[in-house]
Amino acid sequence: MSLTPLISFQDAVTASNLNPNQLYAVYYIDGIFANRARVAARCPKAKLFGITVSGRTGADVFACDCEPGDLSAAEAEAWVAQQVKLGVPLVCVYASLDTWTQRGLLAVLAPYGHRIKRWVADFNNIPAIPSWADADQFADPGPVDLNVALANFFEPDLPPTPFTSFNEAFNAGFSRGFDVGYLRRRYRPLPPYVRPAGRRVAYNLGFNAGFVRGWVVR
Repeated sequence: MSLTPLISFQDAVTASNLNPNQLYAVYYIDGIFANRARVAARCPKAKLFGITVSGRTGADVFACDCEPGDLSAAEAEAWVAQQVKLGVPLVCVYASLDTWTQRGLLAVLAPYGHRIKRWVADFNNIPAIPSWADADQFADPGPVDLNVALANFFEPDLPPTPFTSFNEAFNAGFSRGFDVGYLRRRYRPLPPYVRPAGRRVAYNLGFNAGFVRGWVVR
């Protein structure tokens, strides 16, 4: 069975401050800090993902920046709707924890479920991703921001391929259940509905759900 690790990456307005060996790099695709060429030159090993501050749409845009001076929550929702309509496979919204939880962004984007990625900025120096998010910008030590993300943050959530045999489904379910249960138990806060029951119950729920899904459903 396999464990899906978390990944880390940096982001910065000034590309020369980035770690040149990182495998993922984000850049501004527009605005006064547009820096694609400089990030590409600085991080030659990295896959590049563009961020818009103006609401630009299209297949080359990975995320929108929802914060004061850039997009509002309503504009971010409109951007998401357009990206989904265009069939862009990877759609992400970046915003502060306050914007997500106190200013309504989480509720506004709830209908999109796992179709989109949620990137939260919460500078508490703790690399812990909220249960509802996919990535956490947790520190700004200068001159870069530090981020931790789920392993599939830079990958679209595609429908699973049907299994062709009992053994394939059994093994896939076993691995998925272990991954989900173990990672949620170890790295992510427990959701409210299992929190009173404790971590062992959460682990067992995740393990068994994945196991049964792989064994029976597919």
